[in-house]
Amino acid sequence: MTEADIPGVISALRLRLLVLAVPMLACLVAAAWSHSPLSFLSLACIAPPCLLGLVTALWRIFILRTRRFTPLCRWLLRFRKPS
Repeated sequence: MTEADIPGVISALRLRLLVLAVPMLACLVAAAWSHSPLSFLSLACIAPPCLLGLVTALWRIFILRTRRFTPLCRWLLRFRKPS
């Protein structure tokens, strides 16, 4: 990947954020609307992989913007509140 490819990759990752958020939000709306056990089960099955995909896509965008690799665990620890 060259330096010129980075903006295109970032825009593709932003599109991936949308693609991962839509099914999760649809299941959340269905669970809130219907209150059926099947909708809560579908939310429980779809939400974790979508959340993991969202987190890793945001991490990749961060890496490409800063052009510096940071391990995922260290990147996640940036968001915790200092004690």
